[in-house]
Amino acid sequence: MVDWDEDKQRQFIIKDNVSGGEWDWEMLANQWDAEDIKTDLFKSVNLTESGSVYDVFGHSTALAGIIAANGNKGIKGFAVNTDLYFAKSLADSDGDGNFDAIIKGILWAITRDVDIILMSFGCQTEHSGLRDAIKKCYRSGISMFAAGGNCTNRTKDVDFPARYDEVFSVGYSNNISGTEVITAGGNAKGIILPAQDFETTFADSKFAILTGSSLCAAAVAGIGVLAFQDLRHKGYDIKNPQVLYNEIGRLAARE
Repeated sequence: MVDWDEDKQRQFIIKDNVSGGEWDWEMLANQWDAEDIKTDLFKSVNLTESGSVYDVFGHSTALAGIIAANGNKGIKGFAVNTDLYFAKSLADSDGDGNFDAIIKGILWAITRDVDIILMSFGCQTEHSGLRDAIKKCYRSGISMFAAGGNCTNRTKDVDFPARYDEVFSVGYSNNISGTEVITAGGNAKGIILPAQDFETTFADSKFAILTGSSLCAAAVAGIGVLAFQDLRHKGYDIKNPQVLYNEIGRLAARE
């Protein structure tokens, strides 16, 4: 790790690696309302300097719509009945964040006994505190999906935390026509999806068409919710995250 001072180590840039770090998006004229996504403010926590837990930037609202929008306005998520929790860790203004907020969000999720954590952010710098939180989360039996960034160049240097073995990495590429499964030691560790658009909910009660690994990760996490429920019904050890990761890999290989 680079020898940064303490203040520098606490900061890292969270971006979805699209077009040099910016989203590709297009706003739609139609609107949604609070009934389109089942939410509960008592299952939310604000870990930023913002005065509100509400998603002003729009990033988390987009991810929530991909996972759990109920279809009232034509936008339906992969797992409509998902019980959503929200740890606000990114700034309202630009979506940047810091290690402290991310770590606190992961630890908060552990205390809430969630089954799956979606981390649609990334950075190129490792942090020991983040590493420890990820390990603790995995040992707690929580599956984690994270945006790996743009995998067009087939680099192994995907973003953290997606790079960690305990996390299922979801990347995207403009150079493939079908889903590719990433494996190590016979276990599924991630997938690369073809670049694609997602129409979903956005800030200010709008809809948007977005693309990038953040959105791909949300889609895979939504599928993960359904696979998790199916595995639990069949009696599998769902407190071992690798069981779910392997099932996602198996499903992806069938595409």
